[in-house]
Amino acid sequence: MSAPTWLSAGDQESLVSIGECADALAVVLHEVKHGSSPRDDPPRSALDLGIGQLLVMPSTSTGHVGVKLVTVADPMADVDGPRIQGVHVQFDALTLAPKAILDGIALTNLRTAAVSILALRSLAVPSSAEMIVFGAGPQARSHARAVAAEWPLRRIRVASRTRETAQQCVDDLARGLPGIDIVPLAPEDVEGAVPLADIIVCATTAETPVFDSLPRDGAAIVAVGSHSPRQRELPGPLMKRAYVVVEDRETALREAGDIVLAIDDGLLTREDIDADLGELVRGARVDVAGPRVFKSVGMAWQDAVVADAIFART
Repeated sequence: MSAPTWLSAGDQESLVSIGECADALAVVLHEVKHGSSPRDDPPRSALDLGIGQLLVMPSTSTGHVGVKLVTVADPMADVDGPRIQGVHVQFDALTLAPKAILDGIALTNLRTAAVSILALRSLAVPSSAEMIVFGAGPQARSHARAVAAEWPLRRIRVASRTRETAQQCVDDLARGLPGIDIVPLAPEDVEGAVPLADIIVCATTAETPVFDSLPRDGAAIVAVGSHSPRQRELPGPLMKRAYVVVEDRETALREAGDIVLAIDDGLLTREDIDADLGELVRGARVDVAGPRVFKSVGMAWQDAVVADAIFART
């Protein structure tokens, strides 16, 4: 048996674009016959390591066979290196032999942005020109680049916990996105900027909402920051007013704090979830009367599909 192929972060980025990953996800959702989204995979499991967690995310629900293993160090633990690390192993669907091992964090960055782009293709207006990104890490940067590749953005504002991290993100994005005004968004200016944005991406580790102002009608808002039912990036009143889309209803009700906490507050019910991603991709009617929200927690089948899309280019 030949050794599995190693696909680094650089390999993945050079082989496939985020838009192409979104296309691969769309194909799977169009082909699903037994429900509105792939849902046969076991829930994400977490093993407590004392100094952090090991997250295990296996998938066979789409015919792809893969498992992502990610470690998340406790913020207070004295651990060298990045806080989040991991790999994804892809197996041959017929022989079950391991065929590829991928840098798990790079795969997560690709997959998360691809899922967001897939949702935004139905939720964001084609003329979207103003974007706000909350967060300054890899997810914030990959989302900004992916949105800029598909919408005619004129300005991207970056909001972060510190002016220094916001400026670092701005400088990095500016090198690859010429012609777009990319600027840091000062904390005191956030509430005034939110109602002007066409697309808002929240990619933070925040436990409470990152803004309070209500986005305008027609604005598309994506929240990808956590898969904890006790954390949220979006304010409850927005969830009450918005057209709400999730990847999968049962998963969202178990893991998505933006949904769970709005329900706990009495501002949302499970019946107020307007569509899941499969329904959206297959043509669900989007309410144009208010903002549109997509809450993502990430699912194992998405990693497996994107991993196969990457491996197919090798």
